[in-house]
Amino acid sequence: MKNRIVAEVVESKNTALKTGDFVAGLLNWSEFQTSNGTGLIKVDANAAPLSAYQGILGMPGLTAYLGLLEIGGEAMPQLTKWFHEGKLINKETIVEGFENIPQAFFGLFEETNTGKMIVKV
Repeated sequence: MKNRIVAEVVESKNTALKTGDFVAGLLNWSEFQTSNGTGLIKVDANAAPLSAYQGILGMPGLTAYLGLLEIGGEAMPQLTKWFHEGKLINKETIVEGFENIPQAFFGLFEETNTGKMIVKV
C-alpha cells in the first residue's frame, strides 16, 4: 500500500542520495524497499523534525499555505510572525513500533492522541 512517507536511505546507488539521507515521497509501507529515487525529495532532519515533513512542511502544510495565499489576505504576515516566534506549534502523538499500529489506530477513536497521530517504525 502506497502513501506519502518519510524514509531513511540505508543503501544507495543513486548519486543524488547517500546512506543516511532522509527522503519524502509516495512509497510503500514496509520496513525496507527499493526505489530509483523518482518522485522523492531529500529532506533535512536538522532543519525540522522528520514528522514535520508529513504535516506543516508536507502536503497539509502546503494546502494550508495555498489557502492562506488565496483567502488569507492580511492574516499571512501575522501568522508568519507567530510561526517564527514559536507561537504556532504542531502537536502530535508519536507511537513507536510497528506492533503498536493497532493501539495507535484505536487511539484515534478513543481521543487519546494530541494533534496528528504518527507511528514510528
